[in-house]
Amino acid sequence: MSLEFDGTRLLQQDKDGNFRQVFPATTVDQVLGLDKIRGVPGPRGPAGPAGPAGEAGKDGKDATGTGSTTNEYGIIIRKSGPMACFIDREADPWRIVFDNGSYMTLDDYPAHPGEKANTVYGWGFAGGWSNSLDDYPITGNLLKMAWGMISIETWKKAAPGKLGYWGRATITNPVNSLDNYDWSKATLGISGGPYDAKQISVIKIAYQLGIWSGKDVEGLGAVKK
Repeated sequence: MSLEFDGTRLLQQDKDGNFRQVFPATTVDQVLGLDKIRGVPGPRGPAGPAGPAGEAGKDGKDATGTGSTTNEYGIIIRKSGPMACFIDREADPWRIVFDNGSYMTLDDYPAHPGEKANTVYGWGFAGGWSNSLDDYPITGNLLKMAWGMISIETWKKAAPGKLGYWGRATITNPVNSLDNYDWSKATLGISGGPYDAKQISVIKIAYQLGIWSGKDVEGLGAVKK
């Protein structure tokens, strides 16, 4: 008689050749009986050869952030001249806010919340869009300078009265720093009027806003430090 295991049951062959399920007395007897049929596992074979290399990973995507800084108005601060502006009339004094992230207060001509009109800033007054200098507003002249409608040569030929509403200004987030130059000899060459001393304000404001370059102001007498 022989024993066989069909995967789930232990079977014993009788004298007539028939197989019957065997029920050992104990679970231990059953396990020992199964081990006799299955045999003891042999030693582990040697490791097989290494498999082929896996596919290369996909290229990572470039970061989408620009790393740019914005001002308090959410405008990206960039190193180029302005192309547009608006007037913040809630600030005290008012601010002229440019689309390059700079903004300016006119220290000699401050305006305050509640004012109904202010021609120097251009609130309630529109200047012309020709290539000639306007007496005011300052905003219109600055944008025409940025667009190239008013050049440095235009200023050199200007009548002294065109300087009347220019003056000291504070520019936040300037494109260029005034500390780069000695301005004591910078001039547009305008003379003969009561406002001649104001021409330095035109030069400094245009440089700080990025409208005029370092080479431009050097050509007007500014000396690089």
